[in-house]
Amino acid sequence: GDGSDLGADLVLDAGGRRSPVPKWLAERGVEVPSDIQDCGSIYCSRYYRLNPDAGLPLFAILGVREQADRLSILGFPGDHDTYGLAVFVGNDDEAFKAVRHTWAWDPLMAAFPRVAPWADPANAVPLTDVQLMGGHQNVRRHFVVDGRPLVLNLLPIGDALCTTNPIYGWGASMALTYAFAAVEA
Repeated sequence: GDGSDLGADLVLDAGGRRSPVPKWLAERGVEVPSDIQDCGSIYCSRYYRLNPDAGLPLFAILGVREQADRLSILGFPGDHDTYGLAVFVGNDDEAFKAVRHTWAWDPLMAAFPRVAPWADPANAVPLTDVQLMGGHQNVRRHFVVDGRPLVLNLLPIGDALCTTNPIYGWGASMALTYAFAAVEA
């Protein structure tokens, strides 16, 4: 913040998909090439707290997977008896973008037998409105080109190096794998 330099033998960039490091390097004449691919979908999610009397074991939410013609539904656990439901639709599917509204979300969840109990107000309390996420891209930044590092002693990890489609849930496991590899090195 004050413009002073900080010396380091190694810099780990764990700044995520919006890491400022490539911009900082570009300002110093070092361009970090990247491969970018649009994920082609938008995600709508809503979070719930499980009613203790519902009779649904929290981790059974992992079995909630539905695939329809133009959408997918996925359930995932949280902590303290919370969980989420997510709907994935193509980013060019205008009709299904309505699912971002509660008036469309609730009947859609009720239409799928494996999903319906998890969105039923008798079993769970919604903690959020429907949340929309879009603009997802698979991005691979190349800090090593032709076998040579662009910058010495810089190690990007996790989403600072590579972001993937969030539907797969690879980001956290890749970041941990990179972090452990960095420690071992």
